[in-house]
Amino acid sequence: MNKKNPLIYSIVLITILVSNVLSAQSIDSTLQRAKILYDTQQYDSVIVLYNQLISSGNVSDKLYFNLANAYYKQREIAQAILWYERALVLDPYNDDIRNNLRIAQASQPDKVEQIQESLFQIWYPYVYRVFSSNTWAVMSIICFVTAIISVLWFLFSNIRLNKKISFFGALFLAGIALFSYSNAKYRYKELTQNSYAIVMEPSLSILTEPKQHSKELVVVHGGLKVYIEKASGEWLSIRLPDGKVGWVQHFAIQRI
Repeated sequence: MNKKNPLIYSIVLITILVSNVLSAQSIDSTLQRAKILYDTQQYDSVIVLYNQLISSGNVSDKLYFNLANAYYKQREIAQAILWYERALVLDPYNDDIRNNLRIAQASQPDKVEQIQESLFQIWYPYVYRVFSSNTWAVMSIICFVTAIISVLWFLFSNIRLNKKISFFGALFLAGIALFSYSNAKYRYKELTQNSYAIVMEPSLSILTEPKQHSKELVVVHGGLKVYIEKASGEWLSIRLPDGKVGWVQHFAIQRI
């Protein structure tokens, strides 16, 4: 029985490798077809192909960016902005994505004055986006373990200088560990639980209460970026860029 195990494992491994190779070839073939269709201005077909890849579980800033470009060519501004924003989450410092997003946003009709953000709100996202959530998590663990070693060194060392170095070293490393953990948490939340969304309806009434026929607060249009405050059944409380808060039904917006 034991002699058969290596053979079985080898067959399984080869099957997995072949499957991965064939899958990669299929994706490359689809991307090449999409590029040809894009160059010949068949944007509807391009959108179908890219959405098929995404539905199959493919996640890529380039894939999202190309899909956004196709939507923009079709003048589907809300969809274009949504996918540019999603691409930007994966690659926050990509100038091409940022520039195309700005161009698409210029076609969005709502000129809502934004609330002035604090300095912390402006610069902190640039900090935690420097690395992936996994990298921040690894840094946090390494610093935490090293801090524990420094504490042990402090407790068992009889040399005054060593105690001083290990004490302050432990404090510093513990601070870096907490900082890295915070960055990992925020970066992970941004990728998996993004509270920002894009209005998808051509015209959308923001209501004062989570019920039909309640008082209209303001009318916005497709492509506007909003923040989801909370949910109540089929209704979502959203905050507009100017700070106004109202209610919409969940199907009217899509999370980034």
